[in-house]
Amino acid sequence: RDTVSGRHSFRKLRAEIERDPARRKRMDEKRKAYDALLGLADLREARGVTQAELAGALGVSQPNVSKIEAAAGSGEGQVLLSTLAGYVEALGGHLEVRAVFPGHPENDVAVAVGGGWAGEPREGGREPDARRRDD
Repeated sequence: RDTVSGRHSFRKLRAEIERDPARRKRMDEKRKAYDALLGLADLREARGVTQAELAGALGVSQPNVSKIEAAAGSGEGQVLLSTLAGYVEALGGHLEVRAVFPGHPENDVAVAVGGGWAGEPREGGREPDARRRDD
């Protein structure tokens, strides 16, 4: 444990994950999902939308859309969640962020970024009630 924060160092946590095949598999799945999300240009192209069309929907210039896609695709740049949410919404979707606490599902929370709902997902992937489980 880190003597200052009382928490494990990232290096130790990563080593634990790498040693455990089940945890490694879960992390690989999460990395793949993250990589897919950050392939914004591929997502846009799959939706049949040009950068110019997306720029118009977002109210920005085409070079700004290009910068967003480059930053997301490089893995080096940072894209604000609000920017990512606007991008996804302009393509007809909505961005969801979910915090999951294994062993404590009563603390799980899901939030739509950029507007929409906040709360628990309903069964079948529909939008959730704006309530927590314990309400």
